[in-house]
Amino acid sequence: MCMNEYIQKRTLSVLWVGLLCLFISCAKRTLNHYPATLEKAIDLFFTENKTDSVLLWLEKKDPGNESANTGYLRTLFKAAALSESGRADSAMILLESIQTTDFSERDLSYYNSILGLTFFRLNQYRQSLQILSDRQLAGSSDIRCQALNERVMARIMTYYENYELAIRYFLLSGDHYREAGLPNSVFINEKFLAGIYTVLGSYDEAITRINEAEKAFIRYNDPDELYYLYIVAVKTYVRMNDLESAERYAKLAMESGNVRADKQKMASLYNYLGLIHRRKGNYREAIPMFERVVQSDKGFFGSERRKAEAFISLASMYNTLKNEQKAKEYALQALGIIGDNPYHSLKYDAYKELTASYINNDPLSASISLDSARTYMEKHRELTSNAIADFVKTSYELDRATREISQMKEKERRDQIIFIFILIVLGLVAITYYMIFRLRKKIEKASIALVKKNLSMLSQEQQIHKTFNKEKQLTQNQNSTPPLSGEQKTAILFHDFKEWLEEDKKFMRSEIDLNSAVWELGTNRSYLSNAINAQGIRFTELINQYRIKEVLKIFEDKNDDRNSYNLEEIAAAVGFRTKSVFFESFHKETGMTPGQFREYIRYAEIADK
Repeated sequence: MCMNEYIQKRTLSVLWVGLLCLFISCAKRTLNHYPATLEKAIDLFFTENKTDSVLLWLEKKDPGNESANTGYLRTLFKAAALSESGRADSAMILLESIQTTDFSERDLSYYNSILGLTFFRLNQYRQSLQILSDRQLAGSSDIRCQALNERVMARIMTYYENYELAIRYFLLSGDHYREAGLPNSVFINEKFLAGIYTVLGSYDEAITRINEAEKAFIRYNDPDELYYLYIVAVKTYVRMNDLESAERYAKLAMESGNVRADKQKMASLYNYLGLIHRRKGNYREAIPMFERVVQSDKGFFGSERRKAEAFISLASMYNTLKNEQKAKEYALQALGIIGDNPYHSLKYDAYKELTASYINNDPLSASISLDSARTYMEKHRELTSNAIADFVKTSYELDRATREISQMKEKERRDQIIFIFILIVLGLVAITYYMIFRLRKKIEKASIALVKKNLSMLSQEQQIHKTFNKEKQLTQNQNSTPPLSGEQKTAILFHDFKEWLEEDKKFMRSEIDLNSAVWELGTNRSYLSNAINAQGIRFTELINQYRIKEVLKIFEDKNDDRNSYNLEEIAAAVGFRTKSVFFESFHKETGMTPGQFREYIRYAEIADK
C-alpha cells in the first residue's frame, strides 16, 4: 500500500467515525418496523376514509413467518377499519381478542388509540376519554396517533359542550396532522372547528374555515368529508338566516356522494332540510323531515343529539300551530333522550318549548319549566359566549408562539452541540493529519535512506567485482602459479558462474536453469551446485538477486527505456515469470515493494538537490 492510499484510508476512517457519532447524538427514537403490507395498511388508516383499502392490505401476507404480535396488530387495524365504517360492535369483539402482553411501546400506542376510538364510536364517551387522556399523558411513538387522540377528545369535549377545550384539542390535532404530512386530516379538523364556531356565533370564522376545507376536499377527492362539510355550512347559514345559501349547500350535500345508503348522513340532511322549511314557515314540509330523523336507527356519533334536536323542532312547530299537547309530548321526548347528557343548549330549548305548551293550561308547570329553562340558558351562555372563540384563539396562538420559541431554543441548543461536535471531529481530523504528516516524513526519511543504502550496495558490489577481475587477470599472467586449494577452486568456479550470468545478462532468461549453466561452463552439476551453495545461497535465489539488481538499475537510470514500463512489464523484462515471485524477491532484497522503491527514488533525488 502506498503512502497516499494509507492517508486516504486513515482520514476516511476518522470521518466515518465522526459522522457515526454525529448520527447517534442527533438521531431521534425510531419506530420498530412492521411487515410492508401492515405498514401500508396503517398508512392508509391514517390517510382517512380508506377503510376498504385498509382491510384489503391487511389480508395480504409478506414472505416468511409472522410473529404472534404481527397477527394481533393486523386484527387491531381490522378493528380500526370496522369502527370507522360504522361497525364498532364488531370492532370491539376483535379488540377483546387481542393479547397485549408482549406489545412494544408503538404497539400499545396504536392499541389504546383504536380502543379509545371504538369506545367513542359506541357513544361510550367517558371510557373513551379516560383511555385517550391516559395515552396522551404517556406520550405516543407515532405522531399520527397523538393527532387522532386529540381529535377524538375534541369531539368528546364538543359533546360535553366544553368548547374551549374542544377548540384547543382540534388546533393541537391539526398541528400534529400537519407535522405528520396529512393535509386532508388537517382540513377535517377545520370542518369540526367550523361547526364549533357556528355554535359560538363566530360566523365569519366558520365560513372562512368552510371555504378552505371545501377547496381541500375537492382537491383530495374526498366526497364523504365534502358531505359533512356542506352539512356544517347548512347549519351555519340557517343560523345566519341566509336560507338561500343554506339550500344551496343542502343541494351540494345531496349530490356529494351515496347519501341515501348512509343513515347518519340522511338523518343529518333531513334535520337541516327541516330547519330550512321551518325557518321559511313551511311546517307541512318540515314536520315529515323531522319525523324521519326521530325514526332513524340509533348507533352513530351524535344520533341522540340529532333526535333530541328533531323533537324540539317538532315541539316548536306544534306550539306555533297551537297544538300544545303534541308540543308537550315532543318536548318531553326530547328531555327523555337528553337525560343526563350535558346538552345545556338542547335542555334550554326543550324546557322553553315545554313552558310554551303549559303556559295556557298549567301555569305552575309552566313556571317550573321556565325556571329550568333559565338555569340551562345561563349554563349555555357561560359555555357559548362569543368571547370564548376569540379567547381560545388568542390563547392558542400565544401557546403556539411559546412552543415555537421553546422549539427554537431547543434547536439552537442542538445546533450548538452539533457545532461543537463538528469542531471536535475537525480537530481530531487535523490532529490525525498532523500525526500522519509526521509519520510520513519519518517513513520518507527511512525509505530514502533504505533506497540509498541499496543503491550504494549495488555500486559497491560492482566495484568489488571489477577489483576481483583485475586480481584474477594478474594471477593468470604470472608464469609460475602455486597449486590451488579446494576452496580457491570453488571460489573461482562460483566467480566464473557469475561472469557467465552477467555476460549478455543471461540471468534475464526466463527459462534459465542449472543444467544449462553446467553445460556452457564445461563443468559438472555437482561441482557447480557445491560452489553456489558454499556461498550460502541457492541457484534460484542468486538468479533472482541479479534480476532485482537489474530492476534497481532500471529505476535509477532515467534514460533506460524500460523505466516507462509498468511493474508487471519490468518483471517480465528481467526474467520473472510471475508478478508474485517478483514482488516477494524484491521485498526480500530491498525491504520495500517495487512501487514504494520507485516512489522513494524520486524523493531521494529531490532530497539531494
